[in-house]
Amino acid sequence: MLQAGKIMDWAPSAVLAAAFVAVLLAVPPQHAPRAAQALHKLTEYKSVNGVLDVTLEATEQKVRLGDVTIDGGVFNNDYAGPLLRANPGDMLRVRFVNHLPHPANIHYHGIETSPLDNSDNIHISVQPGKTFDYEVQIPKTQAPGIYWFHDHTHGISEMNVMGGLSGTLMIEGFAGQFPELAGVKEHVLVLKDYQFYDSTDPHIIKDLHRVVQTLNGQAFSRIDMRPGETQLWHLTNQSANRLVHLSLAGHKFRIIAADGRAALRETSTDVLDLNPASRFEVLVDAGAPGTYALQTEKVLTGDGAKLSLSRPLGEVVVSGTPAKTVPAITSFPQGEDLRKRKINERRTLSFSELGDDKNFFINGRKYDVSRVDLRVPLGNTEEWTLRNDSDDYHVFHIHQVHFQVTAVNGKPAPFNGYVDNVDIPERGTVKIIIPFTDPVIVGKFVVHCHVLRHEDNGMMMHMEVYDPNAGGKLPFFASARQMCGSKAEKTSPGGEGKACYNQSVGGGFTLTNQNGKPVEGSDFQGRYKLIFFGFTSCTDLCPMTALVMSEVMDQLKGDTKKLVPIFITVDPKVDTPKKLKSFLSHFSPEFVGLTGTKKQIEAVEAEYQVYAPKVDGETQPIGDDTDHSGYMYLMDTDGKYLTVFTANSSPEAIAAKIKEYMRAK
Repeated sequence: MLQAGKIMDWAPSAVLAAAFVAVLLAVPPQHAPRAAQALHKLTEYKSVNGVLDVTLEATEQKVRLGDVTIDGGVFNNDYAGPLLRANPGDMLRVRFVNHLPHPANIHYHGIETSPLDNSDNIHISVQPGKTFDYEVQIPKTQAPGIYWFHDHTHGISEMNVMGGLSGTLMIEGFAGQFPELAGVKEHVLVLKDYQFYDSTDPHIIKDLHRVVQTLNGQAFSRIDMRPGETQLWHLTNQSANRLVHLSLAGHKFRIIAADGRAALRETSTDVLDLNPASRFEVLVDAGAPGTYALQTEKVLTGDGAKLSLSRPLGEVVVSGTPAKTVPAITSFPQGEDLRKRKINERRTLSFSELGDDKNFFINGRKYDVSRVDLRVPLGNTEEWTLRNDSDDYHVFHIHQVHFQVTAVNGKPAPFNGYVDNVDIPERGTVKIIIPFTDPVIVGKFVVHCHVLRHEDNGMMMHMEVYDPNAGGKLPFFASARQMCGSKAEKTSPGGEGKACYNQSVGGGFTLTNQNGKPVEGSDFQGRYKLIFFGFTSCTDLCPMTALVMSEVMDQLKGDTKKLVPIFITVDPKVDTPKKLKSFLSHFSPEFVGLTGTKKQIEAVEAEYQVYAPKVDGETQPIGDDTDHSGYMYLMDTDGKYLTVFTANSSPEAIAAKIKEYMRAK
């Protein structure tokens, strides 16, 4: 008898020769490590009394992956990333310290929590040398299983994730759902790869085909099992772009969960396909004693006579005293088949590209941080048709929610649980049903292709879930159109943004600062003012703009005493001095936060021509108007209007323009 990837001692010579050839195709190519390393144990951080407090430091470092070295950016000095262990209902408090030379942030993938403030808000941009404190409330209803966290800085997410800026988040209690798994040994297995775009090393080009793949941060790992033993593997593909076809010679994977959600029944496969961002919980039943190749399929290794379509990630060594195999699981939790729900809305999303590797679209549009592409009322259950209008590989992912796949290329898909990503066949379609029913998800978040190279180059869209009982489509800040009213737009003297240049913009005010002290506009006489109108529960524009203003202060260095950054709330009912102080503590210490009575805020809004209309007499800054542009007003030392900047302006450009005004004074 012959098992794939293993030669039995008594095999006939002809069969032995054939098996020997098969094994040769699976062994590592020249230069690759031949001695398997013991599986790297991830550094773990666990919650205590309902809170997981952890500091994640992102640093640059050289990372050795097998026989090559990369320039990585990693969390806590480990390319594999840390493992955070929390329970449903826990608070996750992450102090993120960015030592990298470029911005970074953290997205908590698959956690169905708020996209607002300092929670799972991917619009936060932590600048080099800065620290940011995240507070992510894990719902009590969060399904136990494997999730992950990673950088989501638009434009450089591929580089950051590929370099190592990701880690694993385990919501405890998965095995406890299945009485059959009591006492079963578990492994957390992290798949990552690094792609070399500009290497000239012949080994990297020919043997590795520019891609090095790892398991728990190692190029060739060893997992030990006993004959007949069943192990529970928590698998997570944290690759930036790459689909992983995973196989274990002579064995099957028994799938019992996907994307952190338990399935409704057990299925099995010889080759497990993991999209980038996919996670699976699988059971593996060890065979007879021997060594078995754990490998990825359909990935080239070597060239010429060494060419193989299989690439080794490691090996499973079966030895020792036989163990009892866990029988088929029958105790699966049940889930609601969303096809039985009333569908409130049907939408189609088309994924397309120009084919130049630089321009990717959803519904014909590239991502724009200042635009909301889709608004959904809380309570909707919607059917979306995902269409791939290209010959490329695209993976749909939506933040904050899971969904049910109901059809692929017109063929009904059997219901077997929920996922948070799905690949869309080339020139094909996928139908899904999404429940937007949990109030915690109210706010703005994104839909995108989880091939991060595609996302960075435009294949992402903003969506907003709003509470229709809170007023529906609600106003935000002044746009150029709203500032100008019926007057024609004209460029302001600084030329940074279009606005109605009006000498009457600005004026005196009496407000209260974040320390509870009264403040007059005249208190800032002799200093330039960079003023932004916002509110602390803002989804993304406010923290993003506050970070830009903080970076401007860093750029000005010795000139900071000449400029004061001011944040004026348009939501005084909520934004007390204490709330403002907490919000601004994440940004430049130079910030002055101002609030006041309803009448005082309305007066200053009128002075600065701020668009913050009222609903039933109250300011309602809950959702972003799709037309908005958040302006930073630059006022001179005498309080006169100079120009405006948008959040899309770079801190360097803003600082340079302010210096020009200072020199000209």
